[in-house]
Amino acid sequence: MFQTLQKILSGNEQKMEAPPPSTSDKDGENRGGKSVGLASFFFDVYWDLKKFFRSPFNRFCLMGSLGFGFYMYQQHLNHQWRMSEMQRRIDANLVYYMIINISCILVWIVKYINNFQNKMAIFFFAFF
Repeated sequence: MFQTLQKILSGNEQKMEAPPPSTSDKDGENRGGKSVGLASFFFDVYWDLKKFFRSPFNRFCLMGSLGFGFYMYQQHLNHQWRMSEMQRRIDANLVYYMIINISCILVWIVKYINNFQNKMAIFFFAFF
């Protein structure tokens, strides 16, 4: 099958030559061959950005993404500010500060009593 197809194709063989490269720059579509150097790199970037922004959908998506990103960043900063304000109010509250310190002391006392009771139980059961 493959050889038959190859014979059919080779029988109708015609030479086709590629047209010479165009030197005209129609609407920025031709970059003029290989790019060499930093200036041509920036030209290529400029050309690609120009081509990218021709599409209204690309512009819409890019502007929408930038807007959403800035909105998220603004909400993040707002959240940080609210949390710091809440922490400032908590730190400035004297009653809350006293309750925290007293509760820490009470927790320490309860742990000490439990530890002491455990030692007394071990001591008590050692003799009986």
